[in-house]
Parts: sequence; structure tokens; C-alpha cells
Amino acid sequence: MKMNFSKKDAIIIAAALVIGLVIGKFAFGGNEEDNHEGHELVQVTENGGTIWTCSMHPQIRMDEPGNCPICGMELIPADDAGSDEDASDPNEIQMSASAMKLADVQTVIVKRGMPDKNVFLLGKVKADERNIAELTARFGGRIEKLYVNYRGQQVQKGEKLASIYSPDLITAQRELLEAAKYKDDNPAFYRSARAKLKLWDLTDGQIDRIEKDGEPMINFDILSPISGTITRRDVALGDYVKEGNPLFEVIDLHKVWVMFDAYESDLPWIRKGDK
Repeated sequence: MKMNFSKKDAIIIAAALVIGLVIGKFAFGGNEEDNHEGHELVQVTENGGTIWTCSMHPQIRMDEPGNCPICGMELIPADDAGSDEDASDPNEIQMSASAMKLADVQTVIVKRGMPDKNVFLLGKVKADERNIAELTARFGGRIEKLYVNYRGQQVQKGEKLASIYSPDLITAQRELLEAAKYKDDNPAFYRSARAKLKLWDLTDGQIDRIEKDGEPMINFDILSPISGTITRRDVALGDYVKEGNPLFEVIDLHKVWVMFDAYESDLPWIRKGDK
């Protein structure tokens, strides 16, 4: 198909092309320049290296936004946090006024003095082992009387705890009475008879009473050696006991021990005499 254009038509088409080129330049050329300038701005920002930090931990300095690795708070630009870019010492901590207020930071004047610390320990109260009296049977026999009715009963030194009937003790008393008749002629035998009774826990007063009465005691009284509390009673009325059997335990509880369990970390804070 062959098309014929007149000279007038050619001029119109050429003018339209020129106008189109001009409009296209203004329409698309300006946007390209703006986009180019925008890329340059972003590049400058990236090359500027904005530092991101934490308001609570200014020693944290990151090259990109995120969360604080210590507390998890969102990082903020270092300029907004009021930090100094030159303060890069990891041992130096800088905080803004708002961060100090949030952390309730307080200051105090340092003074020389001795450190003081309250140490809380768990422990148990125990009897002083020096104030414990264990009473055992010095000779075999039968419990005829019992003056201690329960554990926890308070007794005084020299108070009767029980009375025991012992044939062996009666025989030893008769030997004493016989030796007393001849103590001037055979003082060694007399001293031996008294010593035997003292080994069985008879006091000098009880032995003198036997000599004075001139007859043996049928029942021997067991006396408390100290003042304190009955913490154990191992016999009952009518029981037969052998030499060495336990009878009573008396403890003076006016002074006791407290046994504490302390950790090794507490030992530097504990001294003799602490209260």
C-alpha cells in the first residue's frame, strides 16, 4: 500500500515529534534526577555510619538498629542518647539524664571505715557437753523407790533420784563396820573398806552415817551430781539393774550451745565474739 503525504502533512508530523520529545524530557527527565539525588542521600547516610546505642547501657554501640544485647531495649541513635562519639572506652559508662532517672542512680561520698554485714545462719540448739551428767549403776540391785516421774523434771544437786536395794552393797557395809572395830589395829583394812564404798559412789557423809548408826543401809539413795533437767530416765520402779546399766541423764540447760551451719563465703564475715 503506498501512502502519499503532502508537504503540509510532513511539517505537521515533524512538529508533533518535536513537541513529544520536549514533553517526554520534562516528564521523565526530572524524575530520574530526583531519583538519582535520592540515591546519593541514602548513600551519604550509609557512609556516615550512624551509631546506635542503648539508653540504659551506653557502652553498647552498634552500626545498625536493633535491640540491646544486655537488656533487650530498642537501640536509639547515639546523638539522641547524648553520648560522646569519642567516648569509646569499654570500661567507661555514660548515661543520659533520662537514663539516670530511670535507673534511679544515686551517689554517696566514699568514707573510710570497717565493712558491716548481717549474716543469717541456720543452726540447732544443743546442750553444753561439759554440763551433762550420765548416771549408771555402780553395783547390781533392784529399784525400790523412784523419785523421778518424768523427763523434763527439774532437780537440784544432791537431790534423790532413786533408791536401790543391793545385797553386794549390804555386804560391803558390813565389812566396813567390822573394819571400823579394828581400825586402830589394822588401819589399812579400814581404809580399804571405805575406799570400796567410795568407788560405788557413796559420799563420805553416807559412809560416816553407816559407821555412826552401826548397821548397814538397806536401800542406797542415788543422788543427782548436778542441778539441771532430767533428759533421760532408763529405769522404772521394780527394775533389776546390773553394774554399768544406764539410769538417768541430767543436763544443766542454763548455758547451751548453738551449732550454726555456715557457707564458705560467709566465713570472712564471722569472728569470735560476734553477736
